[in-house]
Amino acid sequence: MEAHAPRTPSLRARRRVMPEEMVERSLIVDQRNGTLLAYTFGRHRYTDEEIAVIQGVYDASLVELDEATGDLLDALADRGLLDDTIVVLTSDHGEHLGDHRLFGHRFSLYDALVRVPLVVRYPARLPPGRVERTVSLLDLRPTLLDLAGVRGAATEESSRSLFAPVAAESVPVFSELDQVAPGFVENAARRYPDLDWTPWLRTCRAAVADGFKLIRASDGQRQLFETAVDPAETRDVAAARPQVAARLEAAIDGWLASFDHYDRASATDEPPPLAPALGEKLKALGYIDDEG
Repeated sequence: MEAHAPRTPSLRARRRVMPEEMVERSLIVDQRNGTLLAYTFGRHRYTDEEIAVIQGVYDASLVELDEATGDLLDALADRGLLDDTIVVLTSDHGEHLGDHRLFGHRFSLYDALVRVPLVVRYPARLPPGRVERTVSLLDLRPTLLDLAGVRGAATEESSRSLFAPVAAESVPVFSELDQVAPGFVENAARRYPDLDWTPWLRTCRAAVADGFKLIRASDGQRQLFETAVDPAETRDVAAARPQVAARLEAAIDGWLASFDHYDRASATDEPPPLAPALGEKLKALGYIDDEG
């Protein structure tokens, strides 16, 4: 959890990635989760220097995460197990750190959130190298089954092993923001009762292929980015490349039509009760509210 707010990296880690004057500022700048969200909602202002400090604290947190990961791998090596272990380094999401005037990991499908690391190490089958094509985390399951020598296992149609032959035509990779947690919105609305929440309640889908990425929101907004030359996604080229936008939008429609969707309104199954200790941990992380 090192990279999650509140971030409290050591001074030693901060000094690895920041000059001393920034380290001192990092102990003063308000980086509480509520304040970061207030900036996102236009209710707080950070200077460019303060945003750089917050980014430095995030980097320092990653330093300690790297070290913890190294300790784990060293322990496997000491026991003679590392080279017989499939090691996967990845993440469920990235983090906005002031880009697009956002903090945290809600409300968008920009690459700051959905383009995450994917490193797979298994010397018995994988020589060192880099795969340039865009892949999906959905591809991990069939890839691991493939590496483990499990044949004939059922996999989802939307996933494929990274060892599978690459199609001549680029296959789009999809992502979605299906729902903003209602409890989160309600809690934030109590803090900012005059705020119009409509823009923050939208859902989004995105498709990536051939160096382009289309993000389509439920409120009708459509953005197209040429990520190969604009990795920060600052220039919307939908108007200039209408055919590319239309092709990716059709791909999203085809993808959504290819599987059944969970209908929250008609769902009748009740979730099992949480163990008290687990409930307290989830509440501390902000995943559930006082009512559970």
